[in-house]
Amino acid sequence: MDMQHQEDRESKTAPRTPGKWVWFLLSLMVLGSVLLYLYSAEDTVDVEKNTDTESAPVVSVEPISLRSQVAQIEVLAEINPQWSAEVRAEVSGRIVKVEDAALAGARVDNAEVLFEIDKTQYAADVASAELALAIAELKLLEAQNKTYISRRQFQRDGTEPKTDLALHLPQLNIAHLSVTSAERQLNAARSKHSQTTITAPFLGVVTDRLLVWANRLLQVTVLQKSWIRTILN
Repeated sequence: MDMQHQEDRESKTAPRTPGKWVWFLLSLMVLGSVLLYLYSAEDTVDVEKNTDTESAPVVSVEPISLRSQVAQIEVLAEINPQWSAEVRAEVSGRIVKVEDAALAGARVDNAEVLFEIDKTQYAADVASAELALAIAELKLLEAQNKTYISRRQFQRDGTEPKTDLALHLPQLNIAHLSVTSAERQLNAARSKHSQTTITAPFLGVVTDRLLVWANRLLQVTVLQKSWIRTILN
């Protein structure tokens, strides 16, 4: 018993050696050192000092006011005319006058004169037709007069004509037909005479002009003006 009490007393009075607390404190210190090193390394890594300084952009302020603007747009397009016509003379002859309206690119009105053909021969034809009509009308008067005299003669004699020849009726019928034919000939001659003046068939634009055979034929192509209004609108 005495020896046991003595051993307990020695164990109480003997100094204690450092234990797990010392190692715990050392671990905390090492961990703090590592964290501090890492924090400082993050602040300085990939950091380069740049001495180049960019100048600030120049900014200006300009007051504006609202107002309407007109824009012009230019486009390329192909427009086909509503009507087109090739104007030719219905009669032949020497061209004596070409108006400025017959030039390519000119704008023409309806019935505007384009060119004229020599009227001399056609005027002579009209005069000849008028003479033929006058002669036919004279023969008609003569035939009517003969028929009238024949009728009066048979009335005085109290007899009846045996045939139409006795009253000159066939001659009278031929005279009527001759007058009708002469009138139509005169109308045809006047029509040809009027066709020596060539006019535009409608309001339009002359696109091209063709002269052939020593100015004996003039062909003018006219396009209707409606497509021009479309462009302008």
